[in-house]
Amino acid sequence: MSPYDVHMAEAGHLEGARGVMLDTFSREFGYGYRPEWHRDVIDLDGTCPRPAGHALVVATKGGEVVATTAVRAAAERGASRDGRVRSRR
Repeated sequence: MSPYDVHMAEAGHLEGARGVMLDTFSREFGYGYRPEWHRDVIDLDGTCPRPAGHALVVATKGGEVVATTAVRAAAERGASRDGRVRSRR
């Protein structure tokens, strides 16, 4: 049996997931939080679990979030990343 539990993130995981991501940007990637790249990390509740096709997966150990991964659905043709339909002019 694995010492980690892997599952879809729930509301109680978001603060821990955000912390893991911010630590990763700083410690592993060496550049820290960049709002132009990572604004979704600040609003995880509105970015990952809710929109259709998006998913945030967390690994926990003893109830603590220790790793994350996410899948962002591709925008439909003609739609922008925020879901608004673009003009075809």
